[in-house]
Amino acid sequence: MQDYGRAGFFSSPIHDEHPISAALRQIGLDRDDAHHLTVAIANKCAVFLTCDGPILHHRRAIEAAFSILVRRPSEFVAERSTP
Repeated sequence: MQDYGRAGFFSSPIHDEHPISAALRQIGLDRDDAHHLTVAIANKCAVFLTCDGPILHHRRAIEAAFSILVRRPSEFVAERSTP
């Protein structure tokens, strides 16, 4: 809680980190990247498209731990274009 004197007080709730986000951070993602993937995983997305280097660097570990594929947009298009 922050005391602003005559202006009042400001209090923000403490939020526990989502278990999926915590696991992604253990894999090596930063907070923002873990949050983006957490939203996709929690919403049962099959594929997460990104050009983000750190996410792509950890994609094998992400795919091993969760039911989601991590792809560059170009990879996704190439996979869908081949018969």
